[in-house]
Amino acid sequence: MKRLLLCATLLCTSACAQTTQTVPASGSATPPPVIPPPSIAWVYHNGAMRWGGDWSFAATPNYRDTTGMPLVGAFDIQIKSTQWGGWLPFFNANCRGTNSLCFNTKAYTYIFFSAKATVANQAFSVGFMSSGDTPDGLILGGNGDTQLAQYCSGGNNPAVGTWESCKIPLSAFKLTETSILKFWISDQTGLPSNTWYLDEVGFQ
Repeated sequence: MKRLLLCATLLCTSACAQTTQTVPASGSATPPPVIPPPSIAWVYHNGAMRWGGDWSFAATPNYRDTTGMPLVGAFDIQIKSTQWGGWLPFFNANCRGTNSLCFNTKAYTYIFFSAKATVANQAFSVGFMSSGDTPDGLILGGNGDTQLAQYCSGGNNPAVGTWESCKIPLSAFKLTETSILKFWISDQTGLPSNTWYLDEVGFQ
């Protein structure tokens, strides 16, 4: 009998310890926990588009391509473009009317992506559109500009058929607004038509 009482006491003590809660003082509220942003905000990752969609110009993206030999996952993005065409992903189409629905770059330091060229001297440009759907900051790359190349592993002349990685400080764009609707990565070879590939795109 003594053993049973001892066990019951121990069980009660354990259960009570597990259910003990701190009750805030009358009239006060416990503040919600501060949830930090993820270390990486993916745009395209592991073969899947993570943003709202794209408004690509003079280009047709294929999000389920395998011919580019994806870096991660089953697919990459194959982009078939005409002259100066580009991939233009948008975060939320309603961002234009509601700023809180835009992507806030404030928590991030870089935009990064992997690209695969299919022609020699492949060149790209990257730029941003603000929440007002207007260009903001500098455009890097294109028209003989070498600013983008310094942030890419392939430099000014990425090897054909090889993935190169680009990691660009957001500060290099000198954005005047941290909230963005969309950005673009465009072909700057000037060719009438071109096929190229993107994979693992995001902010860090």
